[in-house]
Amino acid sequence: MGEVEDHGTGSVEYKFLQEQVESLTNQLSTLALRLDQKDSNSFASPIVGSLDVINFFTVADIAELKKVTYAFVHLESRALAWHQTYTKNRTSIIPLGWDEYRLAIKARFGDPFEDPMTEMLALKQIDNVKTYHDSFDLILSKLNLPPAYALSCFISGLKENIASMVRLLKPKSVQEDYGLAKLLESSLQLNNQTTKLQSTPPPS
Repeated sequence: MGEVEDHGTGSVEYKFLQEQVESLTNQLSTLALRLDQKDSNSFASPIVGSLDVINFFTVADIAELKKVTYAFVHLESRALAWHQTYTKNRTSIIPLGWDEYRLAIKARFGDPFEDPMTEMLALKQIDNVKTYHDSFDLILSKLNLPPAYALSCFISGLKENIASMVRLLKPKSVQEDYGLAKLLESSLQLNNQTTKLQSTPPPS
């Protein structure tokens, strides 16, 4: 007879999940809204769009209406004062949800000159494809673009010699485009190295 799997509090899976929740809780505390520092945007940036915070909510299975509470307990100084004022003066009978809360945070503490769409359209590949993709992903996380439009933006920002070839291959997603762009980049680099070797005169 086979052994019965133990998924109780002593199981490896349980301990791993517990460690992940503890780790993400600590990350949330670290990210959390230190407005005593000179940069007041340290409040808005992490809590509004941080993947660590989103991951915490997902792994810990936090209900939508409890997300605000989990963020609130990490507030301090001016951030805490803002929270108290906002919730006290809020007139809606609808319970305060995370989407409303993070938008209110961004309106109060975010950079008024921040425009992710402008950043996206201005982004161009300067170094390698990976570095460009990392920058693109960071900006894309602040936007809610249709996949087809995000793909178009990604291709437009690539170096022209790579972008022109990628368009011919008609990728269906940014991730597929990224993989193709990396392959094309490697191929171009190999061709350049081969050309240099062929053009180098043999030693006399």
